[in-house]
Amino acid sequence: MSQTKKITFMVTAALLILMFDITVVITVLPVMVTTFHADSSQFKLVIALYLLFIGIFLPLSYGLSQRVGDKKVFMSGLLCFMLGSLVCSLSFNLPLLLSGRVIQALGGASMIASGIQIMMRLHKHENLSKVSGRILFYGFFGSVLGPLVGGLIYIFLPWQMVFLINLPIGMLLLSGLSELSNYASNSQKFDGLGWLFMSIMVIALMMFFGEKDYVLEGGLSYLIIGFVALIGFLYQLRHHPNPIFDLSLFKNKYFLNALVISNLMRMVVGAFFFTSIMFLELGMKLLPIETGIVLCLFSVGAFMARGLMVKYGFYFAHAWQHVMCGCVLAFAFLVMSQVTFSIHLYEIGLSFMVQGFLVTLFLKQTNINVFTKVKKNQVFQAMKIYTISQFTIWSMGVVISGAVLAFIMNKLVVASSFTLPCFEYMYIFLSITLLMICGFIYYVETKKYN
Repeated sequence: MSQTKKITFMVTAALLILMFDITVVITVLPVMVTTFHADSSQFKLVIALYLLFIGIFLPLSYGLSQRVGDKKVFMSGLLCFMLGSLVCSLSFNLPLLLSGRVIQALGGASMIASGIQIMMRLHKHENLSKVSGRILFYGFFGSVLGPLVGGLIYIFLPWQMVFLINLPIGMLLLSGLSELSNYASNSQKFDGLGWLFMSIMVIALMMFFGEKDYVLEGGLSYLIIGFVALIGFLYQLRHHPNPIFDLSLFKNKYFLNALVISNLMRMVVGAFFFTSIMFLELGMKLLPIETGIVLCLFSVGAFMARGLMVKYGFYFAHAWQHVMCGCVLAFAFLVMSQVTFSIHLYEIGLSFMVQGFLVTLFLKQTNINVFTKVKKNQVFQAMKIYTISQFTIWSMGVVISGAVLAFIMNKLVVASSFTLPCFEYMYIFLSITLLMICGFIYYVETKKYN
């Protein structure tokens, strides 16, 4: 194996483990709820904070990677990720577990930012959009493995092993990446103030969306803080010589529309995943291994869709095809709202396989549109904006779904815990939201084609 292939394998394996850690936790969340004697709705933060702080730390990691060097940042990020995993495994309460997840997120953001730069440097002779697609694929493959591995760990090992498994793998990756050369491409000053404003804005918005009652004084104060931080962030984008985002990309209406659609869909997917795991384990009372099998079938459907698109070049040529796929997916969400205890496990698995196929088909098209008609010298900046926004919006989807579920439980169903009627309302909510996104897509894409 050549050195380039070896380093490529090591970097992609590290990114795979990073994404794996998002979904492996999902299947053991109910066990954590029991262990820590905490409210099940609070455990959305175990996923949401990890995703959110990856999005927050990504701009800082991109800046450090360009100034200090991609190898140094990647290796430091891997060590930080391992430290966070150790803290999570030793946690005896929820705050300590969340602290470990934030440390993991810092390491994860460093690995993503520097990993993208390493991959693009090693494969500079290739089309950069293909390289970014490969990175996203390995990340997706890691998220596929998570639920099943988490279910197996639940049966044979204590839940702490979902975090401890990262330590030996991290040690192997550190030794394998020792031959990688360090490369720094930019010595410009990082916009620290702009990054601070962005961080405050994102955290304030997440706190606002996490409120069960938005009209509370606390909820409104979060919104005001977020708005003030947004003004400061926009000011820095316009006046700093080296802003966090390349503003010229937002003048490309094709890129901007595709980015908005992709982020809206990512929010729905984040809400869907959190809702589904709660539905399977708390609503349907499935064991973690059964939940892992069902979510793996979702992943099988996703791989089928990706194979169809990559191998056979299947893409939506017209807006109505894209919208029709979204409408069928919305109908699939609606069907999930009618599930009862009498349904068999294989029927749930088949339903999730169909949803995985449709979600990937729909989301892949929106992701492709983000990088279409972007100039070659702007692909890295487009990838930077895309990754930061995707992780941030994904976390927002998880937080919003948790808040909506809590509202449904307290106001509509009036129950002390999540029951099937709670998820019935939630899937209807997701279905309506997706239909609204489809309407927006049809408006944008028909306007574009005309």
